[in-house]
Amino acid sequence: MYLASGKLPTLKKLKILKLDDTELENHNIQSLGPLTSLHNLSLAQNQLSEWFPFNELDTLQDLQILDLSWNKFNTAEIIKGSKTISKWKKLVTLDLSRNQLDNSIFQSLSAALPSLQNLISGQNDNFQGSLSTEGITMKFRKLGDIGSKDK
Repeated sequence: MYLASGKLPTLKKLKILKLDDTELENHNIQSLGPLTSLHNLSLAQNQLSEWFPFNELDTLQDLQILDLSWNKFNTAEIIKGSKTISKWKKLVTLDLSRNQLDNSIFQSLSAALPSLQNLISGQNDNFQGSLSTEGITMKFRKLGDIGSKDK
């Protein structure tokens, strides 16, 4: 597999890349950096967690849709990556469902992603109580269901 070897062919016009359930590991992420034309990237169901190298994806400035669902991200890790995330000025949809996030993620994303319109956040084990939007300036069209997302 190209990702395992760290040698991904140059695909200058690639717009959509779906790497769901491919046993992708954190150290393989650097191979995606050269794919600067990506608009839609799905890394769902890969058990990515902890030291996820968001900085390896800072070249993906045309990214519009990012699916990180069904991984093991926690709120602190997403917040730590928010400097890189803020470079994705065109990102309108972010799927963080089925991770280990808590309510504080909304405040962090509000500052980092002003263009975000769709946040899918269902089935996060650490959400507690009701969601308060006080102090959050995000203008989402849709705040994903807190229910299930079938995969």
